[in-house]
Amino acid sequence: MLATVGLSAAMLAWPLSASAHDIHVNTQQLAKDVQRLADTLRFYQERSPLAGAPVTEADQRRALGAAEIELGLGHTDRALSILLGRLADPAFQALPEYVDTLLMTSEILEQEAEDVGAMLYAEQALVKGGDPEQMAEAGARWFRLARRNQRNDRLVEILDLWRARGGASAAGTETGSQVMYQVAFALRAQGNREEARTFLARVPSESAFGSRAAYLAGVLFVEDGNLTQAERWFGAVMDWAVVAEPGTTQHALEQQVRDLAALSAARLRYERGDHEGADVAYRRIQEGSPVLPEACWEGAYLALEQGKHRAAERRMQCVMDLGPRGNRGVDAQMFKASLMAHMEQYDRSIERYEALHADLVQEREAFVGAVASLQGRPAEFMFAAMERSAAANDDGVSPGPATLFADAWTPAVDQAYRVDRGLKHAGGELGVLMLDIQVIAQTLRSEKARGTLELRRKSLESLLQEIRHQEGHARQALQAASQTHASAAGAVAHDHTEDAKALRGLIEHLQVMGAAVEAEITEADRAAERRRTEALALLGSLYQELTGIETDLNALKAEAEAPVNGVAQEALETVQAGLSDAAMRAEFGVLDTFWLKKQHRTREIEDLLQLKKETERQVLEAIQDLSD
Repeated sequence: MLATVGLSAAMLAWPLSASAHDIHVNTQQLAKDVQRLADTLRFYQERSPLAGAPVTEADQRRALGAAEIELGLGHTDRALSILLGRLADPAFQALPEYVDTLLMTSEILEQEAEDVGAMLYAEQALVKGGDPEQMAEAGARWFRLARRNQRNDRLVEILDLWRARGGASAAGTETGSQVMYQVAFALRAQGNREEARTFLARVPSESAFGSRAAYLAGVLFVEDGNLTQAERWFGAVMDWAVVAEPGTTQHALEQQVRDLAALSAARLRYERGDHEGADVAYRRIQEGSPVLPEACWEGAYLALEQGKHRAAERRMQCVMDLGPRGNRGVDAQMFKASLMAHMEQYDRSIERYEALHADLVQEREAFVGAVASLQGRPAEFMFAAMERSAAANDDGVSPGPATLFADAWTPAVDQAYRVDRGLKHAGGELGVLMLDIQVIAQTLRSEKARGTLELRRKSLESLLQEIRHQEGHARQALQAASQTHASAAGAVAHDHTEDAKALRGLIEHLQVMGAAVEAEITEADRAAERRRTEALALLGSLYQELTGIETDLNALKAEAEAPVNGVAQEALETVQAGLSDAAMRAEFGVLDTFWLKKQHRTREIEDLLQLKKETERQVLEAIQDLSD
């Protein structure tokens, strides 16, 4: 099309005014102009009105380059459209660029949160095979997304494929390190901890995955029951310096691993009675860390167990917002109320317990009322509530760490949520696509030609106009030449000059070209109509397929509705039971505080009686001394 635009512009630049028909025109110049018109006509005759699909390797690579340009410009959808078209072409699949294109497509899809597609193209890259680095990248992405989406059903199959394609030989590189780490995770999910350790051992400590691999090794030792070794690994990771540039994502990730290791080391030290060592590890966790609330919480209990009531109270101040009405939030309030009782602030303790009990009873009644009004759709209620509480959460799916719904978050609930929301999302996307098809079809029905065909037709019309113009020009030149010859002979005109012959030849040539251009214009109209008809037929066929998919999707929704609602109902019952249990614990807290207060007063009375007895004994001894 760039060539077409250039030629059209050249034609439009030629003179079209009446002054061009000067009888003194140079016949040779006219012949050159006619030849240029012939070259332009040949250009259109040699090119199909409709551009074909890439055929040669050069064509295929140009299409791939176009995708890279679109991606560089931020046009992800356009880039994906080009890439997916090339990947489906058997001719492109034979090119060396095929595997790299699969990996590029997989990467883009992962960035767009299309994990299923990203895993599919990563797997296709593994099936096709390539160099170790390519296989390492494909394996890393597949295992990473499988872990994120809890897709453990094909871990062994893909692991065997990855090994068969030489992916294991990429160890030592950053990509290879990521694969070793991801494969170790996969093996751990299978219960194969021994082999998982062999993969972790191949991750260099200085790599971006080094600290994570070391932490996972500690987790494996915990799961094997070797707590001594686990504590050694956690302690080592906790003390590693963070070398990543501050402010980068890698730095934040490295620091989070150190904080996790410190928390794990503190727990293991606490379990073996090393309270001071546990306290040191808890204090190593950085301000702002996601695990700081856990450390503050557990550190407060540790201080309470050590009899350090004031320290326990200070530790509670660093507990971050734990979310509304969750079990952890209730536990925090219970702890504070209990702590006041241990600090002999009995009235304040009872006041806290009673306020908490009143809030929980009110919350339970409101929750029961909300559940009772669901009318057979508990899943919608629960999932909508979870999404509201997930607003500030990292993964954006599971609820916050201490909401009512986090307390009921189980693998079954997670799966039900993904199924329910996945079907809803698919239905919405399907509806948008079907509407787009209807709009495009309506547009095609209302227009005769679009895009390149319209531009081609206009260019041909301009060419025809110039041919007719040059034909008129040639006829006037022929007439002038004939008149000049007649005047010179002084008799009836006999046009036998060489110029006249040349001009007649040019006129015939122009007439033939004019007829050819008219035929090209007619063909352009026919091509436009064919294209429009074919596009409408294709859109109609696609719409029928989507209608079938819509039917299947509705069937899936109907099939999933009962089990999804069943899971949601059980989860809601768990939440309700948790509210009732929390209210009961608050009620018992009041009784416990009364009991502690009674014990305290009993001890005070006993101390007074003991003091009285001692005083009486001293008085009697003094009287005895006086008597002596």
